[in-house]
Amino acid sequence: MLTGLRFCDIKYLNWKQVRGEQDNYYLQFRQRKTYKPQLVYISNQAFYLLGERGDPATLVFPKVNYNYTRDLLKVWPKQAGINKHLTFSCLRHTYATLQLDHGTDIYTISKLLGHLHLKTTQRYTRVMDKAKKEAANRIVLDL
Repeated sequence: MLTGLRFCDIKYLNWKQVRGEQDNYYLQFRQRKTYKPQLVYISNQAFYLLGERGDPATLVFPKVNYNYTRDLLKVWPKQAGINKHLTFSCLRHTYATLQLDHGTDIYTISKLLGHLHLKTTQRYTRVMDKAKKEAANRIVLDL
């Protein structure tokens, strides 16, 4: 949820693709879906949560498994009292929505998600009620 990456890109991410230094960490890889090169900046927090670096050729998440992850996404919401079906794509959607809510422009979000077309990103993000209220109050006539 800190990167907005697709499950397939996380599954095959290796340590050679994790680069950078304090306040400038990034992932550089070829997207599994589009086969396009991708550079994704990540926060210091995301970098540190990756844990101790392994051999450059080894996977960052060697035991990640789609079925196991899918099952966790069924259990965690129930444990939290949330009655909603979640998928890994929901995490991507949440990432995009949180970025939008924190003021990141749609073009930047599109690039963070690795979308080729802005229209794809626009489907991921919904205008938040807070943003709509703020927009409504921006226009004030000086009477």
